[in-house]
Amino acid sequence: MSPKSKSAPRELSAAQVQAWLEKHPNFLVGRPELLEQMQLPQDSDGTISFQAYQARRLREHNAHLEAMFQMAGRNQKLIDHALILAAESLQDRPSSIGAAIQAQEKRLLRHFPNAGWAIRLRPEIPRVAAKYKIPEHPPLIRAIMTVFRKGPQILTDRETVLMLWPKSSADSDTLVIAPLKRRRRFGILCRELPPGIDREGDTTLLLHVADLTAALIDRFCEPRKSP
Repeated sequence: MSPKSKSAPRELSAAQVQAWLEKHPNFLVGRPELLEQMQLPQDSDGTISFQAYQARRLREHNAHLEAMFQMAGRNQKLIDHALILAAESLQDRPSSIGAAIQAQEKRLLRHFPNAGWAIRLRPEIPRVAAKYKIPEHPPLIRAIMTVFRKGPQILTDRETVLMLWPKSSADSDTLVIAPLKRRRRFGILCRELPPGIDREGDTTLLLHVADLTAALIDRFCEPRKSP
């Protein structure tokens, strides 16, 4: 019976080598000759020690974790304020839709003071004071229709912004607007973005506030009659 032929040595993949080294982190200890043969990432001066490389990667990882912790803390504060806002809105018993809007704007400013807030309604809503109507301005109407079709939008046209936010400061001409969804055509909530704030804003927060405000205003809106 002939002996079995030796098979060719199997080549290891980079992933397999990495997995093995992760299970044996002390493999390079006591093997300086292997370190001398390995190529390490280089700094601008062309050299870097293994320990320096590890220390740099650790600092980068720690910085990333710190940023994640800060973001988590910020998001938790937003959630806490949103919950309190919801509780206050449900407890509110305003005498009119105008009083409801004024009270909601004050609550928004108190809980989220980093940006201004305004609530604007379409003219076809019954019993809505003129000061809360959306002006008939073609670029503004087009922007609002886009909001109703696609969700929150960012407005940067100065004239259009001023139609919704007359108090907008001279150095801040950007708004984020979202639909009040209980009646998809009855109004919007807009938020002024101060200089330096992320233009994307907090879309999830904005939608939550819009739905909450819609529920509050819905108490005063009569259902539309079928033709």
